[in-house]
Amino acid sequence: MELILCEKPKVGRDTARLLGIQEQHREYIICNGGKVVTWAIGHLLQQDEPERYDPRYHQWLWHDLPIIPETFKVSPNPRTKDQFKAIRGLLKKASKVLIATDAGREGRSSTIARIKVRLTARGPRLSFSRLKSAAPRRQD
Repeated sequence: MELILCEKPKVGRDTARLLGIQEQHREYIICNGGKVVTWAIGHLLQQDEPERYDPRYHQWLWHDLPIIPETFKVSPNPRTKDQFKAIRGLLKKASKVLIATDAGREGRSSTIARIKVRLTARGPRLSFSRLKSAAPRRQD
């Protein structure tokens, strides 16, 4: 299965419409040719609170500041955890992954791109200069 990860639901729906929709689900759309389109919704991941690093940080004390962990931890955002789980499940099934994000700086470093890297999926990127543009660019 070829998975297309979009930055937001509207881009996902527009991309699926261009590919030919076969079956719609809440978190993704199955398209012609075995392609599946899914999307991020807001912030799928969020930085962990200090107490997740060490319970003593539940209440901060001046001598503990600044709190700078060696490695920053992130967890699924409770408001978007279902979408994150859907993306993770689809990534596990995908033989090829394509990231379709905005061409601007935010799109290039988008959460969806970081999720792809974090979940160790590989594949090219497809960027759009405008949502209404009919000429997406492929970036390998």
